Amino acid sequence: DIGGELRAWGKNEFDLPWQIGITMPDSTLRPEDIHSKIALSDRAMATSGNYRQYHEVDGLKYSHTIHPKTGFPELSNLLSVTILTSDCMRADALATTCMVMGLDTCIPFIQSLSDVEALLIFSDQKGDLQTWYSSGLDSLILK
Repeated sequence: DIGGELRAWGKNEFDLPWQIGITMPDSTLRPEDIHSKIALSDRAMATSGNYRQYHEVDGLKYSHTIHPKTGFPELSNLLSVTILTSDCMRADALATTCMVMGLDTCIPFIQSLSDVEALLIFSDQKGDLQTWYSSGLDSLILK
């Protein structure tokens, strides 16, 4: 674990994939409050979000993620992006990129990458949490 990024080798002591928890994207909750669990083996994973590191001004939360074209924090309903791929550096770069892209642009981008899986957590128009994940992640999400 490098602080949001990790690499899993092999399986755990029970010969099962490692179970990795994805934190609820809510700054009022503890990091131990889990939204989803993913079975991970021989892959890297990174999560980027706007719910822990932010600055609040006049009731608005501004993410620590800066949009490279505008130079300003990105305002988005996309709260958390988890990427699974072959290495941590790429997973981290893609997770941050998706946070800047936003939900509508990020989904087709992820679908265009053959070796990448993603879990996106976002808020809908009512403020309720919603989840989208790539088709290859379906078998890795632990129910």
